[in-house]
Amino acid sequence: MKNCKLVIIALIISMLALSACGKKEGNMSAEDVFKKASEVTDNMKSLSAKLNVSQEIQGMDNNISGTMEMIYKPEPASYSKMSIFDMDIETITVDNKTFMKQDGEWTESSSADLQGSTDDADIRKQIGDLSPFSKDAKLKESGDNYIITMNPENKDFQKYLEESMAVGDSELAGMLDDMKFSDVEYSFTIDKKSYKIKSYDMNMTVEMKVQNQTVEVVQKAKVDDVEYDSVKEIKDPTK
Repeated sequence: MKNCKLVIIALIISMLALSACGKKEGNMSAEDVFKKASEVTDNMKSLSAKLNVSQEIQGMDNNISGTMEMIYKPEPASYSKMSIFDMDIETITVDNKTFMKQDGEWTESSSADLQGSTDDADIRKQIGDLSPFSKDAKLKESGDNYIITMNPENKDFQKYLEESMAVGDSELAGMLDDMKFSDVEYSFTIDKKSYKIKSYDMNMTVEMKVQNQTVEVVQKAKVDDVEYDSVKEIKDPTK
């Protein structure tokens, strides 16, 4: 479940934020584009997207794929379906309750890792958290899109990743002193006209100690097929 948590938090850390040629392209800087994308995101009511993740853990490859839907207004709610380690995991968070589908039936989860996920799924909050780092991002144009890349290596960003990784997971939070991030890169494709995020890539290497052994996780995540205001309703599955 730790690997699952790593993937989900990595997705939630930043489904929206900030490729490769300098901080400014024409009259726009990476910080300018990020600010406009943030404004559009603040006004959206819902979001849907697809996720694909490849992980290499101690020489073993794992592939994870799924879909997620989020509603921000009028009340936050989320739905996700992930295929992880030959298992399909479905969760719904609505009315401050989290439900998991097991053996074909929806039940309210008692797991601390799955509850309280409203903050995790608040992409607008994540963008606000990332905004201080946008001034160091790189910007280029590609057709009708802006490509914004962040390669943050400063201590403040390391701290941000640690805190985000541990949200809702007390066991993982206790491992932070033995966790190290490297080769971190965020890359976002943003539509020039609408400033909506079209896709997002995140690569990172996480090194941690588990049972006195050093474990290295090389992760590449891609979020695409992003659609704004596409989700109309997410219901309590037990009603």
